Amino acid sequence: MFQGGYQGRYLRIDLSQGKVKIEKLNEEVARKYWGGRGWGGYLLLKELGNKIDPFSPENKIFFLTGPLQGTLTPYSPKFVIITKSPLTGTFTRAVCGGQWAPELKFAGYDGIIIEGRSQKPTYILVDDEKVEIRNAIHLWGKTTSETEKLIKEELKDKTLRVISIGIAGEKKVRFASIIHESRAAARGGTGAVMGSKNLKAIAVRGTGPIGVADLSLFKNLLVEAYKAIKSDPAYLSRINTGPRARWQ
Repeated sequence: MFQGGYQGRYLRIDLSQGKVKIEKLNEEVARKYWGGRGWGGYLLLKELGNKIDPFSPENKIFFLTGPLQGTLTPYSPKFVIITKSPLTGTFTRAVCGGQWAPELKFAGYDGIIIEGRSQKPTYILVDDEKVEIRNAIHLWGKTTSETEKLIKEELKDKTLRVISIGIAGEKKVRFASIIHESRAAARGGTGAVMGSKNLKAIAVRGTGPIGVADLSLFKNLLVEAYKAIKSDPAYLSRINTGPRARWQ
C-alpha cells in the first residue's frame, strides 16, 4: 500500500464513449517502473500496438506524474506526456513544467489516460472527485492563452491549471505542442494527437494533500538539496527573483 508520494489512482477517460473511470495504480508497477517516464514506458508496451495510426482513436495519450510532484522537492513539478508520435511514427515523450502536475496530484490522481475520439470539440475538467467531459465548441479556433482565459472565466476560478492546444493542434500539424501557461510540451506532435481526439484542453483544480512516507527524513533531504543548489556557482545568476521565488 502506498505510504506517500503516489496517490495510488489515476483517471482513464474514453472520449468515444464519454466515460470516466478511476483505476488503481499497481504498486508493484510503480516501484519497478519509477516515475512518469517509467510508468509511461510500461503503459506503452502494455496498451499500444506498434502498427496503429497516431491519429486514430486507438492511439492513447498518457499524462503522467511521479512521486515527487506536489511535494517541496526542487525542480520537480514537471509531468510527462507519452503517445505515438504523428511526426516520427514511433513513440514519443514530451515533458512540461508549471503547476498542472502538482494540481493533478492535489486532486488525488497520479495521471490521466485519454482514449478514443470525441465526436465534437471537448475539454476535460478535473475538480477533485468531480470529473467532467465538457463542450468546447466555443473554444475551437482559439489560441492557448485565449482558451485558458475563457475556461477560467467560464468556471469562475482564476486558480485553475490548464493545458491546451492551439490552432496547430486542432489542424493536426505533426509537430504541434501542448501548452501550459508559458510552457510547452514540444516533442513529437503531442498537440496534434490531442487535436485528432477533438480534445482542446484539460483543466485541473485540486484541494487535497500529498503525503510522504517519512516526513523527518524528507525534510533533512530537502535541507541537503537546497544547500547543494545554493553552493552552485551559477545559483545567483539563475535564481528566479520574482514573486515565485520561495526557496531563497
